[in-house]
Amino acid sequence: MDNLTSISDAERLRQVLDELPGVTTKDIALDTREVAINYYEGWIRFARKIVKTLEDNGFKAHILTDTIIFETEGMVEVEAHDVRAYLLGVFGVCNSDVGVDTSTIKVVFYRGWTTKEKLIKTIEERGNTKVKQDLWY
Repeated sequence: MDNLTSISDAERLRQVLDELPGVTTKDIALDTREVAINYYEGWIRFARKIVKTLEDNGFKAHILTDTIIFETEGMVEVEAHDVRAYLLGVFGVCNSDVGVDTSTIKVVFYRGWTTKEKLIKTIEERGNTKVKQDLWY
């Protein structure tokens, strides 16, 4: 958190986070400006909601993201649309892009907020395809 400099900032941050359903503040370290939270996916549907709430309340969060590209056996346009939409619904996913012509799916997600296995399961179930390979960036 860029602008976490005082005890009053930490208390306000704790209050903002704890008001989100399914989120509790675990630890706030002023010296490193790091915040650890616990969250229950069943109560808070999208990780982006946590980040947006922080930003809407004046906090500047730096959350590391990872990018992974999956090569698939291919999909038709309708399946690709479904896969993209369902991937965006996976907790922790920030962005997804499906290349029908290249048979690839690019997923950007908050580090540690989802798993590769969960992404593959979503792709295979919703895209009627198999993931052949994944490439991390």
